[in-house]
Amino acid sequence: MQNGHKYNTTPALPAKPLQNPSAWRYRLPAFALAVCGAALSVYLALYQYHVVAAVWDPFFGGGSVVVLNYGILRPISRALGFPLRDALLGAAAYAIEAALAVAGDRRRARTHPWVVVAYAASVLSMGLAAVGLVAAQGAIVHAWCTLCLVSAALSAGIVWLSRHEIAAAAAWICERVAGRRKHPQGNALVRE
Repeated sequence: MQNGHKYNTTPALPAKPLQNPSAWRYRLPAFALAVCGAALSVYLALYQYHVVAAVWDPFFGGGSVVVLNYGILRPISRALGFPLRDALLGAAAYAIEAALAVAGDRRRARTHPWVVVAYAASVLSMGLAAVGLVAAQGAIVHAWCTLCLVSAALSAGIVWLSRHEIAAAAAWICERVAGRRKHPQGNALVRE
């Protein structure tokens, strides 16, 4: 019994606030997943451009061929006059994501908040694209591709690993929009 009360009324210690959402311990695993995603997307693009004859798929067999040959970007390819394939776009997006993951030092949330905002936008757009492509496999193409699902899982993992920086970027944008930043030194995502 404490302070004459029947129950312990001592407040629990608050969880330690995240001091640095840009720490390398968060960014390096996301970088590694982005590099894996880029390599996987390059392999799928090589199949889509007929550089390799077959694509490996241990679970869905011919489903990968159906998915990869579906041609979601065919109308855009015709308009551009260039055979644009979704796996090639995925490889480029993963490469951008990897570059943004390692851009800046461990204090980039404080020193370069726009890099963090660009990284968060890249991560979220890749996560949404992954959800859309998985949904398209089931709802439109009616076939599944193992490596495409692995790519989507990599994107989901990157979103999870980057959640702290995404939250810091969102908070910084909200504060900027609300006009709370009055001086040039106040553009940090994390308070000192």
